[in-house]
Amino acid sequence: MAKTQGGDGFVSSSIPISTSTDFLPLPLDWVLFIFSGACFVFTLFIPETLASTLLKRKAQKLRKDTGDKSYRTLEELDHRTFSETLKVALFRPLVMLFTEPIVFYMTCCMYIFLLCPLAGQLTAFLRSFVHLQYTLYVCPTKS
Repeated sequence: MAKTQGGDGFVSSSIPISTSTDFLPLPLDWVLFIFSGACFVFTLFIPETLASTLLKRKAQKLRKDTGDKSYRTLEELDHRTFSETLKVALFRPLVMLFTEPIVFYMTCCMYIFLLCPLAGQLTAFLRSFVHLQYTLYVCPTKS
């Protein structure tokens, strides 16, 4: 096993790490693609559970059945303009960032691990470690 030092100062090994998935009948990305498509089709048949939507449907049904237009939900009575909705949608993430500690912490972690150049090497190391564990224990090659 020969070890060489590259121009970036890291010592690398010349041992090839096998990432073969020849034992699978389909490539792994196709399996995941088919699984995600099946999950999407499954979600089309899940009944609605959001209370405001259920109340709106019930009010529409009552208006249609009785002919009485007084059946209204709070969402139908409180109509917001587009500018009000846009202001809430743009301002709410900032409020959460500065009032929720976990959101602030995760934002800082994402900044450190994804945007800082030095942390990128640490992220690459951690990803390679996870990939190595996956290769060794989840899909070992046939010997």
